[in-house]
Amino acid sequence: NKPAGMTSFQAVNQVRKKLNLKKAGHAGTLDKAAQGLLLICLSKSTKLLKFLTACDKQYIADIQLGQQTTTDDLEGQVIHTYSGDIQRQVVFDHLAYFKGKIKQTPPNYSAVHVNGQRAYKIALTKGTVDIKARNVEIKKLEILDFTENLLKVKIECSSGTYIRSIARDLGISTGYYGFLKNLVRSKVSHFSLENTYNMDDIETDNFQLISPYDILNLEPLEINPQFIPDLRNGKKPLPKWFNDIYIKENIFLKVHYQKELLAIIIKKDNQLIYDLVF
Repeated sequence: NKPAGMTSFQAVNQVRKKLNLKKAGHAGTLDKAAQGLLLICLSKSTKLLKFLTACDKQYIADIQLGQQTTTDDLEGQVIHTYSGDIQRQVVFDHLAYFKGKIKQTPPNYSAVHVNGQRAYKIALTKGTVDIKARNVEIKKLEILDFTENLLKVKIECSSGTYIRSIARDLGISTGYYGFLKNLVRSKVSHFSLENTYNMDDIETDNFQLISPYDILNLEPLEINPQFIPDLRNGKKPLPKWFNDIYIKENIFLKVHYQKELLAIIIKKDNQLIYDLVF
C-alpha cells in the first residue's frame, strides 16, 4: 500500500533493499501524490511484469471542481477558476461521456515518453508538451458522493488510463474546471487493497510473499512431470506433455507442476510456443 508522498520507484527501492535483492520492479506507476495498491515483483518474477502492467485497474478518486491546475492534481498551480454555481446534474450528465472507450490525452506532468523523454521533464523546462491522445476504456464509473463541489467516484479502467486526465477533462467539458484532489488505487487485476502491506509491515517483516503461480491471472496448464527436464532444456513443447488435452489458440497459459510456475506458453497456428521459461 504505497503512501502518498512516495514515488513508485522509491517504494520498489525500499522493498528491494529491505529484502537484499538485486532486482525488483512494479506493475504500473502510481503517482507520487496518490496512494494504494502497488504490485511489486521480486528477482526473476520481474519477468512476469508484462502480464500485470496490462491488467485493468480500479480507483477511488476525489475530483475537486471549480479550479484547474498545471499538473491536474493538488500539487500544481491554479491556472483557471470558476466562481459561479456548480450544478450537480450538469456534472453527472457530463460524467456519462467518460464511460466506455474514449480518447484521452495524458497530463503534461506525467511519466509518458514523448520523443524519448519523460513528459514531465519537458513540461518542467518548456511548460507545455505535445502529447498524443490514446485509446483507453472506462469500464465502470460509479458516483459515490458529491459534497461541496467535491465529487467522489469509483472508476474501473484499462491500463494506461490517467484519472487526472478525467478530472481535467470533466472540468473543461462542464466549464467548471477541475483537478484530482485525492486518488487511491484499490484494485489491480485480482489483487485488492485490503490484502496489501504498508511500508511499516515491510520494515518489520510482517508480510508474506505471493508465489509466481498465484501472481498470474492466466489459465493453468499442468505438465506431466516426466517432461519437466525437456521443458527446462528448452525443447519444443508438445501436446503430449499435457496429456494431449485440447489447448485454445492465442491464449497465454501458465505451465506448472503442483502450482510451481515453470513457463508461459501460447498456441499459435496449431503450434505451442514459449513466451518465457521461468
